[in-house]
This record gives sequence, C-alpha cells and structure tokens, in this order.
Amino acid sequence: MRFSASTAKTPALDVTTTPAEIRAKPGESFRVTVRAKNVSGHEITTRVGHRIAPEADANFLALLQCPLFLPATFKPGETKEFVSEYLLLKDTPGRVTEFRVTYEFASDRR
Repeated sequence: MRFSASTAKTPALDVTTTPAEIRAKPGESFRVTVRAKNVSGHEITTRVGHRIAPEADANFLALLQCPLFLPATFKPGETKEFVSEYLLLKDTPGRVTEFRVTYEFASDRR
C-alpha cells in the first residue's frame, strides 16, 4: 500500500505521510501518520477526502479511524499530526496486490 497527500487545493499546507508505503497481509491492521504544516501567514481550515485506488477493490481496505473526517484548522506556522488506522480485510482476494491511498486536502469554505 502506498500513501500520499494532495495539496493542490491548499498549497499553503506542507503534508507528509509516514510510512509512505507499507506491506500488510489480509486481516492485519496498521496505522499511518499524516503530518501537516501551515506554511502561510494566515489561518487555514481544511477538509480531507480519502481516495483509495483501485476504486473497484476499495471495499477490502477498511478505514477504522481517522481524525481527518472533521475539518482541521491550522494557525500560521502550526504543525499537526493525525493518525489513521486501517484494516486489510481477511477476505481480500489474492489478485488484490496494491492500494494507493491519497489524502486530498481542500480549503473549507463555509
């Protein structure tokens, strides 16, 4: 599994994922840390979408918990970490050998 972040809609954020890649067997759970820093001089509120590819097999990867389901607000220069927990379901077919998970950050315009 590969993890990345897209900040095309929020260029004021510098975002990394750790680990960027992980190997898991069916039935295993694992955690991914997303670290985001506001590199702008103003406060930013963002929402995050979770994109799993291939989409046809996304139902075999369960997102157990993620604090990024709620909007996140960052003060200028502030860094925050968010830990997500996933589970590769036991019934994942052998043909499924890779997932690409992208955290898509977008400005929250209310």
